[in-house]
Amino acid sequence: MGGRGNLARITLRPGSKRMASAVFRALEPEARSAPTGRSKIEVSRRGSAVEISILSRDLSSMRAAVNTFLRLASACQGALEALEGLGGDRAPHRRARGGP
Repeated sequence: MGGRGNLARITLRPGSKRMASAVFRALEPEARSAPTGRSKIEVSRRGSAVEISILSRDLSSMRAAVNTFLRLASACQGALEALEGLGGDRAPHRRARGGP
């Protein structure tokens, strides 16, 4: 990532190569379609780690991008952990029951 601005590099370690692959696949399209030109985001995977690089023109756009991608990664990992609790991908048709 070249250019001028503020640079943040974040390394996430979701726990396994499988989980890292799923988090990467969820974040990568979001990085390619960043809504504004104020930040450039790159997502890569190295083994069981996901790396997010954010280059922003200003600190407010940096904060917004960091918050967005950390929340997306957290939501993705939480959903994957919940699915694993239901039996993982061996039973994708299962749905949690509850409510009135």
